[in-house]
Amino acid sequence: MDSHETDYLNFSIDAHLLQELGERLVSKITVAYAELIKNAYDADASVCLVHNTESIVRIVDDGHGMTLDEIRDRWMRVATTNKTALSKSRYYNRPLTGAKGVGRFAARTLGRALFLSSTAFDETLRCFTTVKIYFDWANIDSADHLNQTEIKYSRIIHDEECKPGTTLIIRHPSQPLNEKETTELRTEILGLTNAFKPLLPDSKSANLAPSPTGADPSDPGFEVLFSSPSESSPLNLAESVLRQYAWRVVISAPSRKEYRISLWKKDEDQPSVSTTLTPANSTIKPIYVDIRFFPRRRGQFTQGAVKGQEAYTWVSENHGIRVYDRGFRVFPYGEENDDWLRVDRDRAHSERQWASAYSQRYIPLSPEEQRNTATNPMLYLPSNHQMIGAVFVSSNQSQKDGLALIPSMDREGFVDNEAYAELFNIVRFGIEYIAKLDRQSELERKRLEHEEELEVAQAELKEVIQAIDSSPTISLDDKQRLKASYAHVASSAEELERFQRETTQALDLMTLLGVLAGVMTHEHESVLWNIRRAIEEIEKAETQNSKLAQSLDRLKDSADSIANFVDYTRSFVKNIDTEVRTDLHAKPRIRRVVRTFKPFADARNIQVDMEIPSRIMMPPIPIMMYEGIVMNLLVNALKAVIARAERDKISKRPRVLIKSWADKRYHYLSVSDTGIGIDPKLRKRIWDPLFTTTSHLDSPLGTGIGLGLPIVKRVVESVNGEVEVTDPEPEFVTRFEIRIPRKSDNDGN
Repeated sequence: MDSHETDYLNFSIDAHLLQELGERLVSKITVAYAELIKNAYDADASVCLVHNTESIVRIVDDGHGMTLDEIRDRWMRVATTNKTALSKSRYYNRPLTGAKGVGRFAARTLGRALFLSSTAFDETLRCFTTVKIYFDWANIDSADHLNQTEIKYSRIIHDEECKPGTTLIIRHPSQPLNEKETTELRTEILGLTNAFKPLLPDSKSANLAPSPTGADPSDPGFEVLFSSPSESSPLNLAESVLRQYAWRVVISAPSRKEYRISLWKKDEDQPSVSTTLTPANSTIKPIYVDIRFFPRRRGQFTQGAVKGQEAYTWVSENHGIRVYDRGFRVFPYGEENDDWLRVDRDRAHSERQWASAYSQRYIPLSPEEQRNTATNPMLYLPSNHQMIGAVFVSSNQSQKDGLALIPSMDREGFVDNEAYAELFNIVRFGIEYIAKLDRQSELERKRLEHEEELEVAQAELKEVIQAIDSSPTISLDDKQRLKASYAHVASSAEELERFQRETTQALDLMTLLGVLAGVMTHEHESVLWNIRRAIEEIEKAETQNSKLAQSLDRLKDSADSIANFVDYTRSFVKNIDTEVRTDLHAKPRIRRVVRTFKPFADARNIQVDMEIPSRIMMPPIPIMMYEGIVMNLLVNALKAVIARAERDKISKRPRVLIKSWADKRYHYLSVSDTGIGIDPKLRKRIWDPLFTTTSHLDSPLGTGIGLGLPIVKRVVESVNGEVEVTDPEPEFVTRFEIRIPRKSDNDGN
C-alpha cells in the first residue's frame, strides 16, 4: 500500500547568485562606480572622495552612515524594497538616485574583496556606532547556499559623538578605470554635484563663511572629489567644469570707499582686467560676487573632465545668478525664469545702452558703438542660461535708512531701496564688462581667422599659378589665359574683403535710416500741427496788418509742402510690406513720386517731365519697392542739377526726364538729367556703399551719404533686374536705365 506525506518546500539560493546578479545588473565598471557614489548622495553626504589605483579603490563619504541593523536588513538583503518605499533622503529631502539594491552588486563587480566601515547614530542604543565588515567574495561564491554563509563583523559602541560616514575599500580591483571610463563616470554623476558650492568666498570673509548652498535651506550640497596617483590633489568635479568658463568676474568690497573687480579669460593665469571703482555713495559691504560665463561655442569644454554636451546641459540646469544672505539662499534670485538683473529682458528688446550706472561711467559706449550691430556688446549680453554665479551679502534689518539691504517681509527677496539699486548696478556692471571684453575678443578672433583664411587662399592660388606655369601638358596660350584668370581671382579676393566691410556698415546705416523715417514722420506731424495753428492765428491778425499777407502765403506753401512729404512718407512706411500686384499701371505710381517733389522742383525752377504711355503696367514687384526706386533716382537727379546750377551759374532751365516702356520680356525705367554728370573714371565707384559725389554740397535735399544708388542696385538685382549708366539722350548729361523682368520666378518663367 502506498504511503502519503505532506510538507513544505523552501527555495534555496545558490551563493553564485551574487555573481550572476552582479554581472547582469552592473554590466559596466562605470555603472558600478556611479551606483556607489549615488549611495553616498542618497546618504545626505556633502563630500564623496573616490580614490582609484591599480591595487585598491577607496570611496569615502560623510553621509549619515549605516547601523548594524541597517546593514543587515537593507544593505545585505537581496532585492530590498527600502528605496522603493522611500523617495527622499533622510535629512535633506534629496530625491533618491541609487538603483534598488544594486550597491552591494556594484562592490562585488569592482573587485575580489570589500572592506566596509560605517559610522552612524544608532537610535536604539542612543549613541554612535561604527560597524566594520570584510567581504571575501571568493569565499562567499564557494558556499553551497547563500543563506548559510557567515560573514564576520565587529561593532564599536562610542561613548562620545563621532563624525558619521561610510568608507568602502575594494581590494584587488578587477580592472582600473581608463581615461575614457573616467570621463564617462564623471559625466554620469555630474548632475548630482552642486554648481554653487565652488563659488563660495574665502571662509575668512566677514559674515560670508561657507554655508548651506543646496536647494533645501539646510542642504550643504554634494561634491565629488577624484583622486589618483597621477594627480597632486583631488579633482573637484563641479569645480573642474566651472573652470572651463569663457570669462569670469569677481567683485569684492575691501572698504566702504571702493569695489575691487577682476576679470579672467579662459586658460589665463592672470586677470585680463583688475581695477577698483569708487561708488557713488558707499559700497555694499561685505559683498562677494563670482560669475562664470559659458557661451555655446566650439571647443568650450574640450579640456574638461566631462563630455562637452553633458557639461552644457549641466550649466543649463544650474544656470542663474543666486544671492546668499549671511550664507542662506535668498529666493527667487537665480531661480528658473527669474531675471532680477534684467539681462534676458534687455536681450529680447535689443537694448543698445548699458543698464548699469557704473558701466556708463567707466566703460561708456560711443554713439558709433551703439549704432553698430556688429560691435555693440549690449547686443551680445550673456543670457541667464549661459551664466552660473553667486552673490554673497549680509543684510541689516535694523538699518532702515535705505543704505543697507533689508529682507522683505515675506522673505522673498530684498526691499527695493537704495542699497538694492546699488547691488543691481555693481553686479550688472560685472556682467556688462564680460560682454564688452568678450565681444572685443570674438571680433579679434574672427578677424584673425579671416586673415588666415585669406592668406591660405592666396597661397593656394599662387601654388596653382606656379603649377600651371610649370606644367608640360598645357599650351602657352592656355597657360597665359589660366594664369590671368587666377591672378584676377587673387586680386578680387582683396577687393571682396573691402567691399564686404563697407557693405556691412552700409546695411547698419540703412537699418537706422528706416527707423529714422518712422520717427521723422511722427515728429513732422507735430511740427505741421503747430504750423497750422500758427497760420490760424496769423489769419486772424492779417486784417489788422496788411504786411502779414505775403508772409502768410509763404507759410501756407511751406505747410502744404511739409504735409505732402509727411503723407507720402507715412504711406511709404505703412505700405512697405504690401504684396506684389500685376494689375497696376506704372504712370500713376511714378506721378505720385513726382508730385511729392513738385513743390521742391518748382521752387528751384527745375522742369520734371514724364514720358510714360498709360498702358504700361508695373513690373511684378512690391509697389513701395517700385516707388522707392523712382524716388531714389529722382532725388539723385535733382541733386545733380542743383549742383551744376551752383557750379556753372547757367541760365538755362534744368531738366529731369523720366521714361517708362516695355517689351515682351522687360519693363524699362530711365531717369535723365542735365546735372553735373559723372566722371567716367568714377562710374564703377558710384555703386559702392558710402561713395558719394555730393557730400560737400549744401543741398536742400540733404548731403549725399552714398546709399541711394547702392540701394537701387541692390533692390533691382534682388528681383533679377539690372541697372546701369547709359549714354544720355540729346540735351541731357546723365541717364540711368533700369530693366526688370515682366514675369517673376513665381510665374514659372
